[in-house]
Amino acid sequence: MMRSAMESVDRRAPAGRCQQGKGRDDRGQFIAPAGLAQRLLVVPLTLILVMSCGGGGGGSAPEPVAVAPPPPEFGFSGQNAGPAAEVTLVLMELADNSASAIVTIAGSMARDNSTELRLRCVSSTSGESALAVHDDNDGNGAISDGDTIRLQSEDCDDAIANLRLDVTAAETFGANIVSLDGNVTFAASAVTETGTVSETNGSFHLNHMAGDSATTVSLTGITVSSQHNRGAESLDSGRLNSQVADLEYELTIDGDMQSDSLGGSFSFETNSAFSGSLGEFPVSGELELDAGNSRVRVTPSAVSGRTEHADYRVAASGGGEYGDAVTVSWRDWITGSLFNW
Repeated sequence: MMRSAMESVDRRAPAGRCQQGKGRDDRGQFIAPAGLAQRLLVVPLTLILVMSCGGGGGGSAPEPVAVAPPPPEFGFSGQNAGPAAEVTLVLMELADNSASAIVTIAGSMARDNSTELRLRCVSSTSGESALAVHDDNDGNGAISDGDTIRLQSEDCDDAIANLRLDVTAAETFGANIVSLDGNVTFAASAVTETGTVSETNGSFHLNHMAGDSATTVSLTGITVSSQHNRGAESLDSGRLNSQVADLEYELTIDGDMQSDSLGGSFSFETNSAFSGSLGEFPVSGELELDAGNSRVRVTPSAVSGRTEHADYRVAASGGGEYGDAVTVSWRDWITGSLFNW
């Protein structure tokens, strides 16, 4: 498992802290689900032959038009259901980690009353570091509407190279930030030892509220695009809502996915919130993926003692029953920070 992007940022910083495993390179980026054959939907060209004869206005009738059959509708199966759930959770976790990092950086700057924060790269072997900067555009000495917070870590080999928050609203109480609102963008790149290249870009609107009894995070308009040697994985219209209270968390997510490696598109939504204790994977909740008439449901594992595992089931047709559960480790898919682990 890889560590957070910088030691000064909390464990949820978006350094792609993914356990090395299927579907990700050694920088923690999602490359393509392991073992998944590439599926290309090829639409044949329509061939139209028109023959005409000259003279006297006559001529033979045109040949019938050869109409290409529509491509097969994308659907879930036992082979692609697990990778579909994995890429969904990986991209949502990357957005969530980016939000966590920018909130942590803003909080550190507010407490230290500073406009710069130097962060050592996790992968540093000779003192490389990243610089976070607060652009105090209104000169009021505080993080406020119209300011920007930027993290640039091109010298680091960690996943997130550029992270930026354009602040639209902020509120502090003493040296603490109690609310932070703004637009976040992030970019990352990684090259594995085998030469696999991954380029990831994302954006979302952040609303962070830290109250006396609960902390809530809302991400809306999430878009994440990961380009790699085998195509692209794209998340669009994503939403994430997380709440932590009394050392317990709840999480809901939804959005749309387009995957070249899977060969189709699908939507996803939590039918019931994932919930659990801080530091642990969820004990309840349900995520549903929908593609045409097929569905996948992901839940915490029902197998006794397997608290760090998930079960997924596939219904290959709209009216069909869900098949037998397949049990996987959450760690094979994500680091777990999405669940406040």
